[in-house]
Amino acid sequence: MVQNILEDELKRLTDRIIELEELNKVYKGLFENSFDVMIVTDGSGKVLFANPAFERLFDDKLEEVIGYPIADMEKQTTATSKVLESGKMETVIYTTYKGKQILSTGVPVYDENGELSRIYINSRDISELNSLREKYQESQVLASKYYVELLELKKQNTKNFISHSKEMNQILETVYQIANVDSTVLLLGESGVGKDRIANIIHEESLRSDKGSFVKINCGAIPPELLESELFGYEKGAFTGANKDGKAGYFEFADKGTIFLDEIGELPKNLQVKLLRVIQDQTVTRVGGLKEKQIDVRIIAATNRDLEMMVKQGDFREDLFYRLNVVPIVIPPLRKRREDIPFLISYYLEQFNSKYSKNINLDTETLEKLYKYNWPGNIRELSNVIERCNRQVVFYTLR
Repeated sequence: MVQNILEDELKRLTDRIIELEELNKVYKGLFENSFDVMIVTDGSGKVLFANPAFERLFDDKLEEVIGYPIADMEKQTTATSKVLESGKMETVIYTTYKGKQILSTGVPVYDENGELSRIYINSRDISELNSLREKYQESQVLASKYYVELLELKKQNTKNFISHSKEMNQILETVYQIANVDSTVLLLGESGVGKDRIANIIHEESLRSDKGSFVKINCGAIPPELLESELFGYEKGAFTGANKDGKAGYFEFADKGTIFLDEIGELPKNLQVKLLRVIQDQTVTRVGGLKEKQIDVRIIAATNRDLEMMVKQGDFREDLFYRLNVVPIVIPPLRKRREDIPFLISYYLEQFNSKYSKNINLDTETLEKLYKYNWPGNIRELSNVIERCNRQVVFYTLR
């Protein structure tokens, strides 16, 4: 019986030895084949072991450093020296005398008496990583430079749009960013600030400009009783006086393109429901018809009214407001971007001098008067004044 117990114990120990030998092979394989440098020192920092990666990283022979203090290799602060000072795990980044940047972590190991017996060090060359980071940062700077140049080229290609103020340049940047997405855009601003021009630029800069038209409709300029048939079209016989063959509406004309709904705040409540359905489903139903027609239209709306206040007062549907307000763009009045005024004056003078075969120039006092004026009618008012411009007109009109 005793012999059986001894045989069982011997087998258990043999199996354990085999298991440990296998585990040792695994650890040895990791140690010898690791890309990172692994070093083991004694409690004073003398090198006991190091893996083959050591020679690749430090360009020193292993036999030349075994038994010597690791501090002799680098005359500067290393993970080992930091561990010896603090007695705890330390990580440092340092540069070798050959210019390599090293990320090194030292881990202290203590014996049963609490004495430092070993330091395990893991080191990695991060020179290439830092080089890649620097190249990435350089490419980011270059990309930003090219982006600014691209925006400048786009501005130059944007016909007849004057933009020299910081505010308008930021708006143009937003316009170029959203041009090729189909989100609805809500342009907000006083009358005459150029909302229709911004809407047109969005269309011109989009892929839709090659596929469909830019269709503009002023919701406040068409009688409410006619607005539905103008927007959505009508079938034959839909009402007295209707075209006998029926008629397509603005939404159908804008298929594959962009529709600009100016003065959206004037849209009657009953048509707000129908517009909401168009936005949600991209379908229209003609007046007097039952069949839905599929369309592909990007919608841009504009208003000089406070739609949020209209929602609170019950004059504008809240769900429609949120559907339109996906990308809101607030265009500031001319009085808040005076940097644009001299350039607008110059542009319109050139336009109207050419149109009427004149050669009108304005003196400094007149230009100063134009610059300081608050322009409640914004660009539209400025254009009208310049069109009939002379010194007397300016001083009489802008009193």
